[in-house]
Amino acid sequence: MRLPRMAGEGIHALGVNKLRTFFMMAGTIVGVAALVVIMAIGKGTEKKIKKRVQTFGPKAMMLIAGGGKDLPPPDMTVSTLTLEDAEAVRNQIDGLEIVSPMAWRFQMNVKHEANQYQAIVWGVEP
Repeated sequence: MRLPRMAGEGIHALGVNKLRTFFMMAGTIVGVAALVVIMAIGKGTEKKIKKRVQTFGPKAMMLIAGGGKDLPPPDMTVSTLTLEDAEAVRNQIDGLEIVSPMAWRFQMNVKHEANQYQAIVWGVEP
């Protein structure tokens, strides 16, 4: 079959099956629109995350007791860092703008009124 004849038969089939053609076009349009929206949301989220990371900046540092390369899960049994250690880091490393000690505990029982929940509890110095 030649290309012009195949194109003509395809156009004829589209004209004969108008409802099928409509649903095919509608599905294609909705699918493309959904992809565009998902990509836009992804890009927006990426920009927001990058902005937050940049505000942390190169003049801030996070030290975790028991941590190591690539931040393994924190070892809750290690408690070698103290508030005095954070103050020493703040005083001895030039150029740091932010030093904020923090501590957290997993699966802590938290009570509010008559309700009790298990939660991760974070504590930071302002």
